[in-house]
Amino acid sequence: KKLFFIKFHASDFANYLTNKKKNNLYIKKNYIVFLDIKPPAFPGDDVSFNDKIIYNASKWYKDLNNFLKKVEKKFNSKVIIVPHPSVRHLKNIYYDKKFNVSKDPDASNKLISKSKFVIANGATTAVSYCVIHDKPIAFIYNNQVIKKNPTMFFETKNLSRYLSSKSININDKFDKKNFCLKINKRKYLKYKYNFLTSKNIQNIQNSEILKKLISNDR
Repeated sequence: KKLFFIKFHASDFANYLTNKKKNNLYIKKNYIVFLDIKPPAFPGDDVSFNDKIIYNASKWYKDLNNFLKKVEKKFNSKVIIVPHPSVRHLKNIYYDKKFNVSKDPDASNKLISKSKFVIANGATTAVSYCVIHDKPIAFIYNNQVIKKNPTMFFETKNLSRYLSSKSININDKFDKKNFCLKINKRKYLKYKYNFLTSKNIQNIQNSEILKKLISNDR
């Protein structure tokens, strides 16, 4: 009888609220954000389950670098790589040196908010910042993922459909039409209120919610 639930923000939305005023000072620029994953340069989560997936790392990043270069050319914009948070302090030797790589702990939130659009390597939770900042996102995969990691392939396709976005195989030819540069507002709001926050608390920080909870002012 004493059980009750408290509406609370997901960590990404809480971080956005905390840094909202500070990030508003940044100027919108002509760049594209690329959200990367850990493997194959670094061990992925599959290792934790004793089910390590072996990729050809050299080919993986050769294909990725070529893809990102083509994206820059087609959109006349620079790509900024944002590595996975857990390996952001490490150096990925496979990235082409011409790309800017952001090591900022809050890079996803800061850079996505002022970007042209976002490209994500698979179904990342950092898509939250695309939803928060109303930024279009395209999801990518490659032939190695299709062959060796059907779970990742399924998750990528599924999240892409959920947001009415596009998914692209970087081993295939592509053009601008393969990218969806407009968001589906209805789908974004559905994601926002299903996974990130609630309508009646979206302007209240988690610290304020906790303060009221502690003082029993529910």
